[in-house]
This record gives sequence, structure tokens and C-alpha cells, in this order.
Amino acid sequence: MCNFVLVLLAFIFSSLSACQSSGNNHNANPNNKSSYTWELIESGQHCAIETPKQVLINTQEDFNALWNETFIGIDPQPTQPQINFTQTSVIAAYAGEQRSGGHALSIQSISPDANNNATIAIQRQKPAANCMTAAVISYPFLMATVSPKVDKASFSVTTKEMPCN
Repeated sequence: MCNFVLVLLAFIFSSLSACQSSGNNHNANPNNKSSYTWELIESGQHCAIETPKQVLINTQEDFNALWNETFIGIDPQPTQPQINFTQTSVIAAYAGEQRSGGHALSIQSISPDANNNATIAIQRQKPAANCMTAAVISYPFLMATVSPKVDKASFSVTTKEMPCN
């Protein structure tokens, strides 16, 4: 029985540690004036968005609507940050319903394309098929501010299978 408890605790710890991010503030190239910086404002495993999607937000009204859509029925609801939309945009990515733990989203890069629009690379991380994962339904998501403001964006989502810990 003691071995079972130790294995269970090790599994829970490894599942939780896989969900942590490496940081919140990112700059693709601080010396390049045409690059974008981003800061994670909210992320997690549980939201009310059940289907995968990516969104660019440039108005307070649209941000309020997306925030409410994301967190409807979530208790306690996180405090909505104030965003200066004259200088900043918000991007959001949703993985949709996942039938196990161990899934996450991360921003890999944000860069200008040939038309000076933003190309946003999102990575969806999922556990390898042979990994032991928590038997939970999750809805991974992230929201980040992007500076300078983005008028148009295209999203590229890649999936990376993560090895078992």
C-alpha cells in the first residue's frame, strides 16, 4: 500500500510540474525594432471554451466578451487585467477539450510577415501515447498581450508530443 501511495504522489507531482511555464515575458529579438514582445496574462487547464481556436483582440469591448466567454461558470473567476489597446493587442489560444491531463499551449514566436502582419506560432504540447496521465477532462488555454499593437495576424499551431517524465 505504501508503494502505491508513493507512486501516486510521484505521478501527481510530475503531472503538475509539466504544467509550469518557463516564464512570462518574451521578446523574439530585442535588437529588432520590427519584432514583437509578449507577456502571458492568463493560462491554465480549465476554461469554458470547448473547441480549439485562436483569437486576436484589439478592443476593450471584444476583450471583455472573450474574457466572459473564457471564464463563464469558472469559480473563482480570475481578475480581468486592464489593457491599453492603443499600444497593445491581446492574443488567445484554446486547445479545446482534452480527455487527459498533460496538455498545454505555449507561444513559440511572434514575428512580422512580408506584409508587416504578425505571424504567431503556437505549440500544443500533448503527452506521448505511452505516458500515464491523469484521467481528467481539461481545456488548456493561454492569453497574452502583444506589443506593439497587431492589426492582422495569422496563427500557426504545431503539436509536440512530450516524453514521459
